[in-house]
This record gives sequence, structure tokens and C-alpha cells, in this order.
Amino acid sequence: MFLGEANYKYLTAMALLYMRLTLKAPDVYEVLEPFYVDNRKLKVRNSIGNYELTYIDQFVDNLLSQEVCLGLTLPFVPRRLALENQGLLNPRKNLIEE
Repeated sequence: MFLGEANYKYLTAMALLYMRLTLKAPDVYEVLEPFYVDNRKLKVRNSIGNYELTYIDQFVDNLLSQEVCLGLTLPFVPRRLALENQGLLNPRKNLIEE
């Protein structure tokens, strides 16, 4: 799978977007959250046609927190805390404490 490949950052971003669009809510968090530590640069075209610099971790944060990303309306995904309270997700591990 292309999610772990260091040489294909745009393919990784496209795969992350696809996962966000197609997976169920608990799986979305389990797949996308490991990329919070990925700091590779991406050039993204904004709504007025200019390019902006962003990073994979910011892109993932947008996928998890915004309603629209890259001009696509994303399906509703409940907040992580709500899924944890329902027992659908384990609490997130704090990497600082480890």
C-alpha cells in the first residue's frame, strides 16, 4: 500500500483522502491519525487557483476536522471523543508520556 512510502507524498495524500471518504468513522481515525507525525511538504491548490504550502500532518488534521477539503464535501464523522465514549475507539496514546 502507498500509505507508508516516503517517495510518494502526493499518492499518500490522495490515499488518505480516499480513506476519509470511504471508511467508517472508527477506521478513519485509526488509519489517518498515525500521519500526524508526517511532516512532508505538499503544494495544494486553493479555491482561487493559487498554490499554498501545507504538510501531510496539516492535511490529515483538515480531513479530520473540516467539512470541506480540496473542494470536496466530506461525509460526517463524529468527534474522536464521542467514539471513545461509545467504546468504538480506544483512547489515543500520548507519545509524550512514552
